Amino acid sequence: MYFLPRLTFSKMRTYKYALALTSQLPFCSTPLRLDAYNKCQFSCAFCFAKARGGNSDAKGVQFASASALRARLNRVQSGDVRNAIDEFLQRRVPLQFGGMNDPFSPWELKYGVGLELLKVLADFKYPTLISTKSVVPAESDYLAVLRSGNFYVRVSFTGASIETSQKLELLVPEWGERRRLIQGLSNAGVAVSIRLQPLVFGDEESLVELLGLLANDGAKHVSAEYLKWPIESSSKEFGRLNSLLPGMLDKYFELGAKKIGREYVLPPEVKLPNLVELKHRVDELGMVFGFAETELLHLNPYQSCCNAADRFLEDCNPFEGTFTSIIKEGGEEEIRLPQPLKKWLPQYSVFSHLNSRSRPAQTGDTPAERYQKMLRDKWNSKDWRGGPLSYWGIESSSSSDKNGNQVYLRAPELRQLLEKNNLNA
Repeated sequence: MYFLPRLTFSKMRTYKYALALTSQLPFCSTPLRLDAYNKCQFSCAFCFAKARGGNSDAKGVQFASASALRARLNRVQSGDVRNAIDEFLQRRVPLQFGGMNDPFSPWELKYGVGLELLKVLADFKYPTLISTKSVVPAESDYLAVLRSGNFYVRVSFTGASIETSQKLELLVPEWGERRRLIQGLSNAGVAVSIRLQPLVFGDEESLVELLGLLANDGAKHVSAEYLKWPIESSSKEFGRLNSLLPGMLDKYFELGAKKIGREYVLPPEVKLPNLVELKHRVDELGMVFGFAETELLHLNPYQSCCNAADRFLEDCNPFEGTFTSIIKEGGEEEIRLPQPLKKWLPQYSVFSHLNSRSRPAQTGDTPAERYQKMLRDKWNSKDWRGGPLSYWGIESSSSSDKNGNQVYLRAPELRQLLEKNNLNA
């Protein structure tokens, strides 16, 4: 591949928020994300980044600083910890590289920021999940670094037919190119995951053949999440989706889609049967499956959310101060909130990273106590959003524990699903 002359780092505008915690903290075991660029050039019709605070509207491209990342990891390694992000790094919570924007979109050919960040992460053997649709990592310089580090690459595909995918993924390498990337990574000894995000409802059957091919290519894991439809009818993404998937939004409403945040989301009862069938297919092919829907994260049989990072990365500690972890470790029928929460929690404040709806009121408590109070308040909320009632198959009981906290139950359909499909085993 021909690389354009790269700019000197002194001429690049620094991306201030390249390394951050996501507002998914109460749910996600890998909430630490790193982005090489503040934007992405792939222009997918379903892009979620703007709705979640990424893919910045700032004029011009901004770049993460590899030298700043190296200095920070050196400082943290020496024991100089100054904030919550430092604590997560010291704890070796897996890092999601490409959490908001693809780290290897065409800018990488010109600037090479992603490669410089990979070199830093490799030097520290830092446990890192990479999410990409690019084939740049297949280049020899990238493969050499990936081989030397502690990396797990998630290659994203639209969960639909080739024809539909090509319409939705502008400027993205074709399936065949991404398959060659998977083959190259697998041959180099780098673990590879397939990230089916988004799945297009009604197009699931078209994935049967693709999954077989990807398993033969060396993929070890598959995660899946259905398309979330943006609510802003005036947005570019809304218009493109309506044009490319005519009638789909009406279908969503027929199926009972709910407005969650800034997106319409299909109900779990609609998605679950198809996802369970997909899991069976993945199991048959000898790969590991991950339910990537937030309301289904408790169905995954490993410590780390949907991505199974703890199975493929070395010396890593997924974050367990989450409702997902509490629910998965709860009793066979009853689920109680441990008091105090006997999990590692950062001692510095995380609340500047949470959106205003998730952020608790300021109190005189320590940050760790405030985080536990936030979980407790959400735990006891009648609102299904934000607490255990957000998860499919979790329902309130008529009782509270000795601390006054609501006791939850695993609904019969959840217990039957776990037993029948050997989940959480």
